[in-house]
Amino acid sequence: MSRSCNPLRFALAAILGCASPEPLVFEVRVEVTREDGREPVEGALVRHRDEPAATTDARGRSLLHVRGQAGDRVLVSLTCPAGSAPSTGTQLILPGAPSANPDEAPMLRLACAHASHDAVVLVHASGNASGLPVKVDGVVVGQTDTLGFAHVHVRAGSRAEFEVSLDTSANPALSPANPTQHFLIDRADELFVFDTAFDAAPRKARRPAKKSRRAIDTLD
Repeated sequence: MSRSCNPLRFALAAILGCASPEPLVFEVRVEVTREDGREPVEGALVRHRDEPAATTDARGRSLLHVRGQAGDRVLVSLTCPAGSAPSTGTQLILPGAPSANPDEAPMLRLACAHASHDAVVLVHASGNASGLPVKVDGVVVGQTDTLGFAHVHVRAGSRAEFEVSLDTSANPALSPANPTQHFLIDRADELFVFDTAFDAAPRKARRPAKKSRRAIDTLD
């Protein structure tokens, strides 16, 4: 007499046969720099899921251990030191198999951008333009010296625009009136030049005052 098949045994075998294989451990070399790719960032934290964070050394490098399978797309989080923020994507595709040689492990290059940048604007106004108020976005931040020079400092985030102007309202003879220039801080510290040449409008000659008839009669 043949033995009947046990449905529970077949179901269990199917579940075990379809079970996901054990995850592998991949070593990933991490390098964190500033936006220009030349300055290493020390103290950046790199993490995958709930795995322990890897901290970059003075060279901006660290080694991250990632669990997964070949071909997995792994999201990696980057925490930059104070005053900066991640500026690049953090996705990694795991290779075919873990490498036995750490020097051949996949490399993940990340960047930390400065949260703010400094811009210095050198202002020069020629043509009797001493003592002119210098404004940034409508706020007075200084004035030109006896030679018409001034410099202003602006701190803002990346891709920030600002406006620098010279206030000529106290000297209406100067032309152009209230010259203005716009600047853009891109992704690094910047040095700008705002150079304006003023022309003094000619003043109308005063006509001599006419003597009244009464004054003439008095003199006669």
